[in-house]
Amino acid sequence: MLSKNISFCCYGKNSWKITGLDLKSVDLLFVDGDHDYNATFRDLASWSRFVRPGGIISGHDIFNPVNDGVTDAVEDLLRGRDTAVNFATDHMYWWHAS
Repeated sequence: MLSKNISFCCYGKNSWKITGLDLKSVDLLFVDGDHDYNATFRDLASWSRFVRPGGIISGHDIFNPVNDGVTDAVEDLLRGRDTAVNFATDHMYWWHAS
């Protein structure tokens, strides 16, 4: 059965200011925003708190030499966590929220 929250899109300079969405209510988060380190880290840290345990946090442009900020942000966000990160050949990444 699909959740009532089928999609939620946000973009722009203030996309990290989130209102009206319940914590732990999102099944799948996909981040493909500004690719510099600070923006990527902020987007992942801000939005991932809305993903339910077992839900998927994912994004694009990891290990992409043009967008090194994504790789560094994901590594720093998950540093010290026992979290398996999955990768695909098209620079996609994902992990399960805990």
